Amino acid sequence: MLAHKGNNFFFLLFGLLITLLLAPIGLNRIDGVVAVAFTGTLVVGVWSLARTRWAYYAGLSLAVISVAISAIEVGTDWPRLVIVPNAVAFAFCLLSMTIALREVVTDTGVDANRIAGAVSAYLLLGLNWAFVYRFLVLADPGAFTGLEAAAGGSFLDLLYYSFVTLTTLGYGDISPVSPVARALAYLEAASGVMYVAILVASLVGSISAGPGRTTES
Repeated sequence: MLAHKGNNFFFLLFGLLITLLLAPIGLNRIDGVVAVAFTGTLVVGVWSLARTRWAYYAGLSLAVISVAISAIEVGTDWPRLVIVPNAVAFAFCLLSMTIALREVVTDTGVDANRIAGAVSAYLLLGLNWAFVYRFLVLADPGAFTGLEAAAGGSFLDLLYYSFVTLTTLGYGDISPVSPVARALAYLEAASGVMYVAILVASLVGSISAGPGRTTES
């Protein structure tokens, strides 16, 4: 195995918290130094979760591509290039979330590491939706109201909107106006509710199985 089983989810959670803390101080675009930091924190998470070689090398490849693109973007004034590092970051988050969810749902027993994995997967779900909105705004700048006037919108605003929607808070300061944006918004809200329901069912099943027993798959 390439990863350690012990407290592997804490590595991912730490990387995600660092990334989300960077957002308020300059994560309006995933580029430059911030992009390298974003990639670095998530690659730690992917490495910590990669229990098979394909996952490890997939994460490593995405990290290398992201750093290379960030270096090019720093010295290039090409607006269309912004979609590439966003796509790489989205693939990174999707890979991490897939691995985390698989382990959280299939593992037996409830401990601090599994709870950290569940929290990490939830944060990754919000990040993934933020990237989906980012792609939508790049294609249709008028898909939302309340965003900054900058071309392509502010990723920080979209990240904020994503977590507000995921938790079904719905403050209303940013609102979807296009049919596609509205569809994505209610799909994210539904995914947030379903995630909590499935997680609770999985944890309750693990507790009900008792020590030394496993639930039927």
